[in-house]
Amino acid sequence: MKAIFTFILCILFTNLFSQNTKQSDSLQLAVNSFHKGFIEQNPNLSRSAISSQLNMFNGNSSANASDWEAHMFLQAGEIKEWLEWMIENAGPFKNDITFKAQHMRSNSAIIVTEESGSNKFRSWKNEEVVYQLGKISGIWKILSIYIRNLKNPE
Repeated sequence: MKAIFTFILCILFTNLFSQNTKQSDSLQLAVNSFHKGFIEQNPNLSRSAISSQLNMFNGNSSANASDWEAHMFLQAGEIKEWLEWMIENAGPFKNDITFKAQHMRSNSAIIVTEESGSNKFRSWKNEEVVYQLGKISGIWKILSIYIRNLKNPE
């Protein structure tokens, strides 16, 4: 009886771990697809990782939330226009991503990355980025992006 109970517990934990790993992989896939689209000059790939709205804000290199800045809010077709403009005018893009942390609760998640790269306008090293994601029709999509060390252009 004890062996059966232990066996059932092992199956339950293995199944739970497997589901969490799959969820983790699909969360990271959204962030990776977003950046891969820029690197490969494929706005449709980046667009596929974003929800119908995208909110971006900057930390202005401060941990104090009162110093943060709104950057951009885009909806529907504006997202694709922005992606196409960025790829055409700011490329080529380079970006190396290290996934530092993530947390999921129901259909909401955040991912924290450390990123190093460059485009025509700027370069960054070990930049902390927070992505908020939502699970929409079973697929994780980026809802907002927070870049701690970025400041709006003057």
